[in-house]
Amino acid sequence: MTLLVQRYAPLAGSPAEALWREGEASYVEAGLARHGAVTAPPPDLIGWSALVDGESAGLQACRLLPEVGEAHGLLSWVRPSFRQRGVFAAIQAKVDADLLAEGITTIRSWVVDGPGAAAMAAAIIARGGAKVGEHQVVTAAGTTVSYHEYLRPLREG
Repeated sequence: MTLLVQRYAPLAGSPAEALWREGEASYVEAGLARHGAVTAPPPDLIGWSALVDGESAGLQACRLLPEVGEAHGLLSWVRPSFRQRGVFAAIQAKVDADLLAEGITTIRSWVVDGPGAAAMAAAIIARGGAKVGEHQVVTAAGTTVSYHEYLRPLREG
């Protein structure tokens, strides 16, 4: 397996934008999103996309806040056929290295209740993150969902 992680800044208009739309669609279709339709990535969003044997496999997208040394993780998505193969770990290693090189020291992210939430939270905690809050969000579907907020220090290696 050949795995390559590429950075796109901005994410909008890049080859990785399709993964943004696919990942966001998973939340919209499950009724877990604040909005009722898939949106384009914001213009200030950057992303890291994993290619496995030349095929798009996963994405981490975030917004940088250099004034506070923080990145806000807005979407993490690995296509189901590529899960449990080290794709997300490879993306995270590249994200951490790139952001540390830019003076960003932490990443803030949200885990939305639903399928896979426990595994996402466990992955953040395993990398040194901690839960710092919880917000109740009314979704476009009219339900209330918990968004769990985590802060994780970035690390080398």
